[in-house]
Amino acid sequence: MQWTCPMRRLIVPLAFLCCTISVHAQEDRSTASQLSGCYEVISLSWNPPDDTIKMIPPRFRLTADGHIHAVPSEDFPRGSWTAEAKRLKLTFGFMGGFSGSLKAASSKEFGGKLKEWSDHRCWPWGWCGSQGKRRTGLLWIRKTDCGG
Repeated sequence: MQWTCPMRRLIVPLAFLCCTISVHAQEDRSTASQLSGCYEVISLSWNPPDDTIKMIPPRFRLTADGHIHAVPSEDFPRGSWTAEAKRLKLTFGFMGGFSGSLKAASSKEFGGKLKEWSDHRCWPWGWCGSQGKRRTGLLWIRKTDCGG
């Protein structure tokens, strides 16, 4: 196969793009492995105040496969998570719940805002949220030992 000039100009940007994506994927996996583990809630407040919200356990484990499990361990996950740089993106719930991004305050503490969300298919009936009122929460967590 003979390489034409337009083909050569296309190969270099494609190779650069593929290598860049691979490096970012490796960084995200490395960050995720550093951030997986057990966490305890230091502080959690809701706006408007609401003590009926029980979706976020006081202790939970972020697994390497992206799930959130309550500690002591439960069979079913409470939500999912991803890592981006030094941020944790947490989602509690499946058809509705709370999600947000927590920023690293230190090597073991994270804090940030959670916002209520709902699956669009259930929102009109109100069983996946609070009848149209979107609640927010401030969550602070600390990495801890997973032992009992």
